[in-house]
Amino acid sequence: MKVLVINNGLTVGISGGDVHIIKVTQYWAKTNTIFFLIPRRAYLASKLLVGKSLVYGTPFKLDYYTKVFGTLGSAILFTLRILKTVLFNPKERFDAIIASSHYPHDVIPAIVFHLRNPKSKLVVYLHGISIPSDNMLRSLISTMYNIFGLLLCARGARLIFVINSPTRKYLLHQGVEGGRVVVTTNGVETEEVVGLRKRKIFDACFMGRLVKSKGIFDLPSIWKRVCSIRPSATLAILGGGPEKELINKLVVKTGLKKNIILFGFVTEDKKYNLLKSSKIFIFPSYLESWGISIAEAMACGLPVVAYDLPIYKEVFNDKLLTVPLGDVDAMAKQVIYLLENPEVTRKIGEANREFVKKYDWGIVAKRELKAIEMIVHPSIRVKEANAYALNLDMSATK
Repeated sequence: MKVLVINNGLTVGISGGDVHIIKVTQYWAKTNTIFFLIPRRAYLASKLLVGKSLVYGTPFKLDYYTKVFGTLGSAILFTLRILKTVLFNPKERFDAIIASSHYPHDVIPAIVFHLRNPKSKLVVYLHGISIPSDNMLRSLISTMYNIFGLLLCARGARLIFVINSPTRKYLLHQGVEGGRVVVTTNGVETEEVVGLRKRKIFDACFMGRLVKSKGIFDLPSIWKRVCSIRPSATLAILGGGPEKELINKLVVKTGLKKNIILFGFVTEDKKYNLLKSSKIFIFPSYLESWGISIAEAMACGLPVVAYDLPIYKEVFNDKLLTVPLGDVDAMAKQVIYLLENPEVTRKIGEANREFVKKYDWGIVAKRELKAIEMIVHPSIRVKEANAYALNLDMSATK
């Protein structure tokens, strides 16, 4: 198959949705021809892409638009990206057009390319719906943007991948046919960490985009409490994002410059090395639709301490050590307990490593590719397609 993936949302850092499409296409590329349509300035992620990249440019970086236009900055940038991509007209004819998210900056170009390739099938990934709450105007714009994207998906997509059952239920409630909505999962590279044996340098590690919803501003408070009991305790923070400067200032302000190390965006190899060099993974995120960072930490044999979010029970069963949402005291106490009980920490980590093997990216990619092949090639029997969809849709409810 010839597959075109549209990923217009790349800015700085890589979100969980970006990781998902990058990982599965790395497997698809072994037997199919993959094309990526991406913005030129997304150079960090482009190093991980496979296949052929169709690259376009827009003037200035995201921070320019936000500084000049404030809250409207992101909307202006993504509007420019939509205009640039719909004008892009490669000669290839694609079998499948994939929007890597449900947002209009991915779905609108995908629909345009689908119209240019009438025989192609339109596939959309819906990783979750996130509405910022720190600014009324931003919340309003984001809500409208999400709604518009969902409406486009409902009308145009032949197949919609969602990564949890609540999202599927929501789409069915909105009238989307159940046969078009398939629950998949995120994943982890279980093979990449096999054989890695690293000395434990850091007491704990956090990994994720540096944005408010990930709970990054709770990290200094949590770690200050840990250091009150264990003064030399160290925390590694991995990831890039728009709040990097603010979190760095907060670390300095709280007097934890020697205890908290910010690594910024790191390569795949360095990421796993740093995880394996840590004793515990802490993840004070306030909003998750799955939890790729958690799965990667589990694959490295780390116990995970996180806020108690409902989705974790569906994805990770009872494997996480959870505390009430926003309770920095409880999280610090849980971290201290694990640090003072290394044998407990080791056993939990081993159990996590075994549990997360079922989420290997190779397994996820194979299932999703099969679902796409079933809609691209009408020769596959409907009965077989339905049976496979039921097997893939592991978390779906009636």
